[in-house]
Amino acid sequence: MRLLKVFVMTVVLLALVLAMENYTDWDVAVQNKLYFSDTGSWLITPEMHRQWDFVFYNGMKHFVAFWGTVSVLVMVAGFRIKSLRPKFAAALTVLLCTIIIPASVNSLKKKTNVYCPGQLEIYNGAYPYVRVFEAYPETFVPEHRGRCFPAGHVTGLFSLMALGYYFQNKKKRYAVIVAAFVLAWVGGAYQMMRGEHFLSHTLTTMVAVPLFIMLIHRAVLWGERVIGRLRVHGLWRWRRRWPE
Repeated sequence: MRLLKVFVMTVVLLALVLAMENYTDWDVAVQNKLYFSDTGSWLITPEMHRQWDFVFYNGMKHFVAFWGTVSVLVMVAGFRIKSLRPKFAAALTVLLCTIIIPASVNSLKKKTNVYCPGQLEIYNGAYPYVRVFEAYPETFVPEHRGRCFPAGHVTGLFSLMALGYYFQNKKKRYAVIVAAFVLAWVGGAYQMMRGEHFLSHTLTTMVAVPLFIMLIHRAVLWGERVIGRLRVHGLWRWRRRWPE
């Protein structure tokens, strides 16, 4: 029932975000605050980005990869260290989330054909401003398709909310989820200040990722139950190696 509620909430919130993107000017209004029309530059200039890339861009990518690596180590060590075996499902969930969710969003970005704010004519770029569900002018012949919706950079950061499954204590779990959520928005705000995404791009990712996390975790738990039943009936050949 909880999964159904999350699914319904996701659909409703996605509908609201997409309605905002399609029927209001909030995206442009927010982005205008981050753009200096007199100089044609964003709040975070290319020079500033080169200086802070190791923290707010590639640094955050490496941070996500770090936790994926930690999860692999937890799973491998669990075959030898009994105290880590209860964390196996959480580790596998985190690993799959940091791989599957970013890959899915990047695949979706290729289909939506939406350009970044910095690429648009309204911000001294070369492409027309067209909303997600609008068609491009017939005379428009692009050099390449847009790949900016939904936001991809923050996907891995939002996926780190899955780290909450490592903890049984609700306070610790929620603290980890909130920390990942805040970190993702720091990354999202940074990209907006560079002219790489509109607000709706990041909101869409934020709304969709929790459902992905829950589905992946449910699949991992289902797999564990299946393997447990196979072991009971003597059908799991590697039962001595699989974490208890």
